Amino acid sequence: MRAVINLGRQLGIPVLAEGVETEEQLAFLRREGCNELQGYLLGRPGPIWEYEEVVSLAANQTAMRPRRQRHERRAKLRT
Repeated sequence: MRAVINLGRQLGIPVLAEGVETEEQLAFLRREGCNELQGYLLGRPGPIWEYEEVVSLAANQTAMRPRRQRHERRAKLRT
C-alpha cells in the first residue's frame, strides 16, 4: 500500500483505497496520506431505489429515476 500511495503522490494521481473495514486500516491509510477511501467501515451499500433523487452531472441537472422505476415504466409502455 505504501508503494502504491507514494507512486500516486509522485505522479499526481489520486489513489482510492477500497475495502476499508477496520479502524486499524483507516488509521494506517491516513498515516500514509491516502485521502480517498471507501469500504464498509465508512458506509454500507444500499438498494438503488432508496435514493429518490440522484442528480445528473449533465448540464441540464435533471434528476434520474431509480432503475427499478424506469423498468416498471418501460413495461407499462410496452403493454
